Amino acid sequence: MQTLLSSVKKLQEYGSLLADITAGKKVSLYRAAPVHRAHFVSAILSDCKNPLCVITSDDAASRHFAADAEAFCGEQPAVLAARDLIFHDAEGVSRDIEQQRMGALYSFGTGMSRIMIASAEALMLRTI
Repeated sequence: MQTLLSSVKKLQEYGSLLADITAGKKVSLYRAAPVHRAHFVSAILSDCKNPLCVITSDDAASRHFAADAEAFCGEQPAVLAARDLIFHDAEGVSRDIEQQRMGALYSFGTGMSRIMIASAEALMLRTI
């Protein structure tokens, strides 16, 4: 895996991304395949101690990105899932998603996971 990471670290774009991240700036990476984005994220995690939040287009993309990132990094990322909104009384509403969301936020907030992956929709929802 170190060979793959060293190949990314030689890129000029990687250097500018890492400099912006260590300076506390927000960065974005477009027009790269999801596996290449995961490759960049794993390289950044190996060089920087800052936690990272990766925003994806939807929950399916978040789950796929999490699998790619875990394969590259060896760390399990926290995945913040969106939930289905129910606008009527329902007796059998499951609270599993809320528990998963709180677990992901706890894991990321306490430093147990240095990377959080979430869709834009998931980030905009209130947890409690």
